[in-house]
Amino acid sequence: MTYKRLIGTACGLTLALCTIVSIEGANAATKIRFGTTSASAVSWPEFIAQDKRYYAAENLNVEVTYTGNNTTVVQQLIGGSFDLGQTTFETTIRAIENRAPIVMIGSTMIKYSYSIMAQKDIKSIKDMKDKRIILALPKSALTVYWNRAVEQAGMKVSDIDRVYDGSTPNRYAALVSGTVQAAGLTQPIDLLAMDKGYNRIVDITAVAKNFGFTSLVASRNWLKQNGDTARAFLRATKKATEYFYDKKNRAEVIAILVKHTKIAPDAAAKTYDYFVNELQPYQRDLDPTDDYVRTVVQLLVDIGDYKIPNIDPKKYADRGYLPK
Repeated sequence: MTYKRLIGTACGLTLALCTIVSIEGANAATKIRFGTTSASAVSWPEFIAQDKRYYAAENLNVEVTYTGNNTTVVQQLIGGSFDLGQTTFETTIRAIENRAPIVMIGSTMIKYSYSIMAQKDIKSIKDMKDKRIILALPKSALTVYWNRAVEQAGMKVSDIDRVYDGSTPNRYAALVSGTVQAAGLTQPIDLLAMDKGYNRIVDITAVAKNFGFTSLVASRNWLKQNGDTARAFLRATKKATEYFYDKKNRAEVIAILVKHTKIAPDAAAKTYDYFVNELQPYQRDLDPTDDYVRTVVQLLVDIGDYKIPNIDPKKYADRGYLPK
């Protein structure tokens, strides 16, 4: 297996910088152009599938492009630059509601794994009055669930100033610099923040029950011609997910995350232990279940972005490609 990196590739009209990694399989392997946002714990099963050669065993050559954001994944998928993509349920559903010819065919990290981490002198949401938090986007699920938590604490959303940045590392940097007093973070950065003495004032994962996080997405037209390829990709990813959850593989799985994300080994170990022993974020059978789809659609309805009187999960997800 060899790796090739091309820095500075323009991604569509957004001109987002991408990193392309070519994972070369056997001769005459079927190539899959796969888009995702970044090399993070979200893609842990895919990293395992690469390194354990589960994709190669399915005669697949998976070329991974890191786009930097979820919207670009969908744009490139619609434009034909990607065959498969990994993005959020929310981004996928918004695109489908805007008539994009795409569909979810699976889910890896199905649980919405975020924490609100605060400065060391802030112990609760009420301590945030007249202070500042940094979140992802004004209408992101993270922001919506934060707003709900604020109201449940008996406060007004306007009591707390908000700024936005779509990158977890950037949000953490703002917290460390003192620019903000709280930040929405995902793993492993929230665990790193806890180690440094920052306080978790909201566990968004506990609040956002049955809210789907990442989806595996494909163009409907591509699926018509490449259904067997999609099934092979999902079979390999499922095997990798099973490998992740087998505790006897702990050391190797941690090393794989360190290799692909360059995070510190102790941070990777803490993330693994939290994922396996508590969160269980990855969907073992890769099924983007109806309940998770409905919850995301209902949130978009609740915030007024769409009017969908009858939510039909089949509009957004096709389970026909999942491993049997």
